[in-house]
Amino acid sequence: MMTRTLHKLTTLATALGLSTVSLGQIIEDEVPVEARGLDIVEKLEAQVPLDAKVTTIDGQTVTLGSFFDSEEAPERGRPTILLLVYYDCPVACPAMLGNLNKSFNGINDWTIGDEYNVIAISFDPTNTAEQAEQYAMLYRSGYEQNADNRETVAAGYRFLRASADDSRAIADAVGFGFRYLPEVDEYAHATGAVVLTPEGRVSRYFYGFDYPSRQVRLALLDAADGRVGASFGDRILLFCFTYDPNSNSYTLAAFRVMQGSAVVMIVLVVGLIAGLKLSERLSKNREQANKTGLESGGPEGSTVGAHA
Repeated sequence: MMTRTLHKLTTLATALGLSTVSLGQIIEDEVPVEARGLDIVEKLEAQVPLDAKVTTIDGQTVTLGSFFDSEEAPERGRPTILLLVYYDCPVACPAMLGNLNKSFNGINDWTIGDEYNVIAISFDPTNTAEQAEQYAMLYRSGYEQNADNRETVAAGYRFLRASADDSRAIADAVGFGFRYLPEVDEYAHATGAVVLTPEGRVSRYFYGFDYPSRQVRLALLDAADGRVGASFGDRILLFCFTYDPNSNSYTLAAFRVMQGSAVVMIVLVVGLIAGLKLSERLSKNREQANKTGLESGGPEGSTVGAHA
């Protein structure tokens, strides 16, 4: 029974492994040329363009540098998490922001607007002030720390818009890839967060959708001191849309999510297999020990039996 179970689990792990490879092959081979080449290229210590123009949800146009230290205001900046998104993104951006909020809520001793800032900038020039405001209302309300000081949170948790040229300049400065797909009126883009120093220099990156609060806190501490460190998470490229060769069109892609789930499942299954094998080996050792003990006590047992 144990051998049969191990065989089934091994088969399952192998199948999951093949699924992961197959999904990776789909991503690499079946996404058209127009949607390839997007990634996050790390540019540690790079300066964001402080003269880039951004627009707040109340319609005020300011420079990006107004949120960071400068010669005129050397104490204005804070370590900042920069997010490049667009406000009608169907999958990746809402998932990323939702998970980041969970992380922010897990940081108890630092709060947005007091010790650090979060700035989301839309790279879609057609996004409206209403869309930016909806995002602001949704994700600020999901941030539970400093709930009694909403003005401070609003000042530190910004949802901005930028023109095509300015958003491209900001994205290029931090190595963030995105591309408009006119066939579906959506964007393919990289997924991750950029941690900036109070002066607006790149300190490190977070990739994907996993943002442990402790790691975010440490990254902010490093950025506050101007330190540059290793980035967190696997460098993954996740499109909101990928190309479906069967329908000759772009479709929503859960490929990378499925890949990640498959990898986790493989790890769990392999761990279970190892545990079962160890249990089986220990059981055999106990049986062998019991058998050896009985054999060594056999003559005595026979003598006792004869006396009986």
